Amino acid sequence: MKDIQLDSLCGPTHNFAGLGRGNPPSASHFHLPSNPKKGALEGLYKMKQVADLGIPQAVFPPHPRPNFGMLHSLGFVGMDAEVIRNAAKRAPHILAASYSAAAMWMANSATFTPSLDALDGRAHVSLTNLASSLHRHEEWKSHYHFFERFLPKRTPFALHTPLPSTMDFRDEGSANHIRFSSSKGGVHLFVYGEGKKQRPNVFIARQTLNAQEAVARRHHLDPKACLFVQQNPYAVDQGVFHNDLIAFGKNNLFVTHQHAFLDQKKVLSILEKKIEKICQCELSLFEIKESEFSLEEAIKTYFFNSQLIKLPDAAGFALLVPQAAFVHPKVKKILERLPITKVISTPVFESLMGGGGPACLRLELSFTPEELALTNSHFYLNDFLYEKLVKWIETYYREQIKWEDLADFALVEEGRAALAALRAILTLEDREETIKI
Repeated sequence: MKDIQLDSLCGPTHNFAGLGRGNPPSASHFHLPSNPKKGALEGLYKMKQVADLGIPQAVFPPHPRPNFGMLHSLGFVGMDAEVIRNAAKRAPHILAASYSAAAMWMANSATFTPSLDALDGRAHVSLTNLASSLHRHEEWKSHYHFFERFLPKRTPFALHTPLPSTMDFRDEGSANHIRFSSSKGGVHLFVYGEGKKQRPNVFIARQTLNAQEAVARRHHLDPKACLFVQQNPYAVDQGVFHNDLIAFGKNNLFVTHQHAFLDQKKVLSILEKKIEKICQCELSLFEIKESEFSLEEAIKTYFFNSQLIKLPDAAGFALLVPQAAFVHPKVKKILERLPITKVISTPVFESLMGGGGPACLRLELSFTPEELALTNSHFYLNDFLYEKLVKWIETYYREQIKWEDLADFALVEEGRAALAALRAILTLEDREETIKI
């Protein structure tokens, strides 16, 4: 299997509207000025760091924003300029949601199962409903459009639309899923979350058990290869709204905080046995104790949201660590214990201010060489495309967006011009020319 990383560019309307419920960084930066140009360049640079490791790195475009379809459905009608003006006056929080660039956090876009694990022999992508968030619940429509062009039709790829967009099936994708694997098979850890019962209206579950079980069924996974576990409610109430903020793993490596899961000792014991039986290898487990690195420090640094990558040719692991965590003395001690070949500091400050680190920014897919060859090479990053995208961002993005700028129709026109230019760069139309990996 060949791993690829899939990121989406930060959009030109990136702003801090405090829309992430239960997300401390999102709440703490509410109404502060954002820097879309910096955010896009940081995200693109992280992609280049991955590509420079010899990993195929795909790039999806930002979604068209503002989301006029959502604004129309909520009663704002008329010419586009009138819609913006009325929404800014009557419901600025809805207008801010329509401008959201949160689609850059691709870990929430889908859950993926490789063909090696699926009983029907197909690679499965299930797009998420993101039903917990007004600003994200329609992202799947644009993602579906891009995935259709990335994964060719009439092939061993199964692209699924989201689960029913109801409270019982809230789904936020691979941020709550870890695949452990060897050449013998894979074990899938599906995580769902609940806050304390006395505060149900403050911290709701972003991911439900019903959703995780449904994804496993539609991906034709062997039930014996799946483990469904609940997040520790204490961690959820401290701001751990996704599992990838408190644990990461791949192959037989698992790094987790002591407070990641409910009944954690039992969970880890079951996981070890499943991996031993199905993958026929031992789990390399590193459980970080509260005494050596507190939950508060984990949330502040986003260390557990580091991006774990398997290097090519059995060269070990690379770990892209947020710069704020990279310089933390306790993190340095933890890194000394981990079997990581290459540790890389990555500056994704704008993303972190909205509540997403390196792992939030990517969706990992695993293909056979034959499947990889079928994917649309227009989307893959190389040095030539990187330079073109840097120039594009520097040309079309603002250095600052304030809350009051969302009422300015010029922002709409600038975004449209930017995406039109990007479409030409990525050659998203059906054409024969390709960008070589």
